[in-house]
Amino acid sequence: MKSIAINPKLLLILAIICLTAGMIIYSNEYQNNKICRDVIVHFKNEKELPFLDAENVKQIIETPLILGETYHKINLQALENKLRKNPFIQNAELFIRSDRALQVNIELKEVAARVFENNGKSYYIDFQGKKIPLSPNYTARTLIIRGDFKEDIQNRYIQNEHLKNSLLFLKFISQHSEFSLILSELKISDEGNVELYPELGNFVIDFGSFDDYQQKLQNLWIFYKNVLPKVGWNYYEKIVLKYNHQILGRKKIV
Repeated sequence: MKSIAINPKLLLILAIICLTAGMIIYSNEYQNNKICRDVIVHFKNEKELPFLDAENVKQIIETPLILGETYHKINLQALENKLRKNPFIQNAELFIRSDRALQVNIELKEVAARVFENNGKSYYIDFQGKKIPLSPNYTARTLIIRGDFKEDIQNRYIQNEHLKNSLLFLKFISQHSEFSLILSELKISDEGNVELYPELGNFVIDFGSFDDYQQKLQNLWIFYKNVLPKVGWNYYEKIVLKYNHQILGRKKIV
């Protein structure tokens, strides 16, 4: 009867595989049997938009029920899903730290503007056009949009076409700090004509539609740098940008 020769290298590989698998199983068991000692909340963009604080997040995941519990009884995926359903949270990730604390990483939604409708309704919108309710904890300092939009508050996303047309404009404003500093409010008419109201200067800016908004804003910036410092911030009552490559100013009548 012939004996079967076993390759020593094969034995070594099998031993390594078994050892690795055993270590993984042991590590998972050890991790799952750990007791949750603390909950640490970290905000990725807290300075931009503190709609929620750490205590609010701990309330959402019902922290008292987690503390002292073993991790194999805590459904991290369910907690993440619960957090993501919150209207102020863009994303949430949970993991177990080496010190047995549960780390909760939160990314808050980024506000594009606050909308004031003529009927008194008010809400925030993000850059995807999703509505964000007002927060009892914080009022965001952001651009204001006014108009008769007749939005159904039950819809998660804006339906008004003029509001939708503003989203690229709002994104551009957010990416160029000079415009964020000089503009405070815009009003959109039923026909889609846009009026801008500046932070500094007692005049209105007739912007026309959102077409060619980048060129119009660049023209406005040139006007702010080269004209207004010479004539004064209260020299004009209206600045007109709606005509192609033109800037018109209407002087105040004294």
